[in-house]
Amino acid sequence: MRVQNGKALVPMLCLLTFAALRGDAAEPVVLTSPPSIWRVDVEAGVMLCRGQTGPFCAIDLETGDTRWTYAIPRNWQYFGGSIGLRHTLFTTNAGLFLWEHQTGTETLRLNASGGRGKLKHASLENDDRWACLWYENDLVLCELATRRQFRLPVTASGSVGGVWMPDGKTYLYTEILADRPAPPVRAQVWFWEPGTAEPVRGGVLESRASMFVAGILPGGQLVIRETESGSLDNWKYRVVEPATGTVVREWQRPYGSPVWYGSEVNPTRWHVYDGRTNSLDVHDLITGDLLLTVQLPGMKTLGMETQPRAFGKDWVLTRDERNNQWLVPLEKDGMPRRILDGSRYLTGSVHRILPPYLLSLEEDSNPDTQSWALYTIDGLEKKRSWTYAGERGGFGEPMLSADKCKLLISLHRAENDTHTSKTLLLADGQPEPLLEIEGSAMALSPEAGHVLVPKGERGELMELVDVEKRASVMAFTSSREYGIGAVAFSPDSHRVAVFHSPSLTVVDLVEGLPRREMSFPATDQDPFIYTDYGSIRAMCFSPDETLLLAGGYGKAWMFNAATGECLHTYVEESQFAPFYRYRQGGFLQNLSVIGADYLGKVSDRYNTRPHLKCSFVMDGLRAVTFAQNQLIRVWDTQTGRETGMFKTGLPETRNSGGEIRNNCVLSANCSYLLSYNGDGHGTTTLWETASGRKLKEYRLPKEAWNVAVADDGRAVYAMVGGDLHILPGRD
Repeated sequence: MRVQNGKALVPMLCLLTFAALRGDAAEPVVLTSPPSIWRVDVEAGVMLCRGQTGPFCAIDLETGDTRWTYAIPRNWQYFGGSIGLRHTLFTTNAGLFLWEHQTGTETLRLNASGGRGKLKHASLENDDRWACLWYENDLVLCELATRRQFRLPVTASGSVGGVWMPDGKTYLYTEILADRPAPPVRAQVWFWEPGTAEPVRGGVLESRASMFVAGILPGGQLVIRETESGSLDNWKYRVVEPATGTVVREWQRPYGSPVWYGSEVNPTRWHVYDGRTNSLDVHDLITGDLLLTVQLPGMKTLGMETQPRAFGKDWVLTRDERNNQWLVPLEKDGMPRRILDGSRYLTGSVHRILPPYLLSLEEDSNPDTQSWALYTIDGLEKKRSWTYAGERGGFGEPMLSADKCKLLISLHRAENDTHTSKTLLLADGQPEPLLEIEGSAMALSPEAGHVLVPKGERGELMELVDVEKRASVMAFTSSREYGIGAVAFSPDSHRVAVFHSPSLTVVDLVEGLPRREMSFPATDQDPFIYTDYGSIRAMCFSPDETLLLAGGYGKAWMFNAATGECLHTYVEESQFAPFYRYRQGGFLQNLSVIGADYLGKVSDRYNTRPHLKCSFVMDGLRAVTFAQNQLIRVWDTQTGRETGMFKTGLPETRNSGGEIRNNCVLSANCSYLLSYNGDGHGTTTLWETASGRKLKEYRLPKEAWNVAVADDGRAVYAMVGGDLHILPGRD
């Protein structure tokens, strides 16, 4: 079995997921994020990798089999830079653990504390013969063969870095000539052969910015990196003779830093990635001359890491847009080698599960763009993609049109205490947005012809925007601050409903935009319909668009959407502990919360009327109300009578923030319901919505999020960390 087939890692990674996430009988199917390949040791013939959790392992490059694994205890900590040429170093606060790549054999255990306090960092250096140890106040070189340790006469904060000279015997370290390591910086260079001689003074390095010793060239010259004001766009480089401090060459990395970088393991080379052609230019670092251009595999490269020189060649490890991992030799006409097939792994960061699809935020090597994509769960085939330029920052809940071709995304930016937002409507594969407006949209009509956007500084205004006209065509105002509540479009986009206190208005989206007010019963003087997000909302239309169902505090109302008449009022008499009780963290404050919750179990005095959410089932023959995600009632839409009731059994257990995170999600056709607790409390249950029949129970870990149910009820989906778990649903 070859690793190119992409099968070697799948069984292993499935074992690394949460075993507690399962149904009654069958194990879940798990789609994982790609494993993190930390290093490819070409001469040892292995790639060293680890999944989201689980053991560190070596995969044979020829067979694809797992050659060895190394179980990492939880109290161990991996420090960056500890993977050497032929060995890997793990550390704890008190020791070093070294093993070699060929067989996974542990070759060293060393108590490294030495009374120096907490070990902060460690790295393998000088062809894996030495380890450099950073303590709170000491820098120590440890010769691994003899276990001898040599303390440098400087601290980490008093140095701008150190490096082994090409002779392999002399260690060059620097000493800052100031009371504090702040720009401008002057640093004295010292040459030292540990254990054999006193340090020898070299030249002085000077910089107006922060500087760092980034590497050393075969001729002994230092490569110095300078950073102005902490900006990656202002990195400067210099080549310096360390004995005199003389500058040999200097240059500045151009704007667009993520595509410009030097080699980590061969400092004579400078790599320039061109995203337009997906190629890599290799330059001589001293002269700047172009040595060769290497075409990289795939359409674009999402990640790239330089690898140790082996068999007389330099190498890079790249990852393409389909998560395939490639080992690429940096030579003319060199043939890339795929070492991991990415077709079995999730692409990007899954943001929403929309069975049978996944909506993912894509990784992109271009820092000036953001991309979303829609994948099939079965086969992970990309069906749609949307890209917008020049916007990095926060974003709101993305919304898809009914045909899954258009994506609505709201973007947020905070600068100098000023918060701004805008909404983009994007079409599959089109570079320019169909609509760009200020504000954060609340709803998109199913056919993507209209958008609802709140306006006003105090949440008292809502605008209906026509996408084709790119303009607001109607406004809804409220008589109170933050009086705009729930909104809903009908399934075929013929109508829209907006609650703008104290009114509930339905608009026909035809010529003239006729609107009518829904008539609440005279006994309901001050109703309010709050906004809810998720698969269950506070307001919805029936499938034939003739009925409007709206949920308020302890009541839900059924309206004739054409006439505005209130047909039925569904009353929920039960009261529940509020979703949230404020905690300050003090004992007395928390005690009062615990007491109120306890008394609420025997009396409604400390409970509240639930805010009802609602839905239609059975093609509109039944209405369903959800009280605090704990009590579900089913109502006949013709008679208004209750036809069924069931309890989810979720506990009223608060997390450390004072929240009760009980949740319910519906399948897209509303036929199936999944009840669960967002903190892992209680039992997760799959129900048939109309009948309240319990179909299956699960135990979701507290790390589970983004839960969904298939339309046929035969699969339940949950993200656990970065992995997608697919559980068997109804039989």
